[in-house]
Amino acid sequence: MPSNEIDQLYRVFSRYPRPASLNGCPCCTDDETSRALIRGRLRDLPASALSHYAFKALSTWGTLADYRYFLPRILELTRTGELDCDTEVTLGKLGYADWTLWPDDEQTAVRQFVSSLWCESIRSGQDSQADAILCGIARSMSDISSLLALADSVDPSFRIVYRDEHSRADQRKLTNSFWERSLPSYEQALTWVYA
Repeated sequence: MPSNEIDQLYRVFSRYPRPASLNGCPCCTDDETSRALIRGRLRDLPASALSHYAFKALSTWGTLADYRYFLPRILELTRTGELDCDTEVTLGKLGYADWTLWPDDEQTAVRQFVSSLWCESIRSGQDSQADAILCGIARSMSDISSLLALADSVDPSFRIVYRDEHSRADQRKLTNSFWERSLPSYEQALTWVYA
């Protein structure tokens, strides 16, 4: 992925200052773990320090402003595969954060990142990563038709690969356990897969 999508995330979300402290559920984290996250430069924060936060962010650890501060690094490490947190969870957290209600420039930066990551996974034949991306972002977007159309334009044969590897035709369902079958985006994906 060109670094411009990552750089844009850092630029746009730089308006959120480093947290002075990170409060979380005492069962989920401790002060030392929180302090390790807010020391040093964000771009240098190792995946080993950020993975647990990425999983617990917003639900039991930190505020929305904290999450937005860390988001560029979370997404960067998701892209490189270094983050020890499922892509479906990482992208699904965006829905928990109501990202589609954020300022336009923040939404645009996230959309550009996701679109680029999606295209990169399709072009490189990483269908399992593409599945994780689609499933994760579908948890936070009610309309994924633009991503599905993008997949068709990047590689028209990808839909067949996706259907063969990530669905059960006999049950007309997608196999990733992170899919939320009640969401409109799930139906969009099914319709696309079986078109």
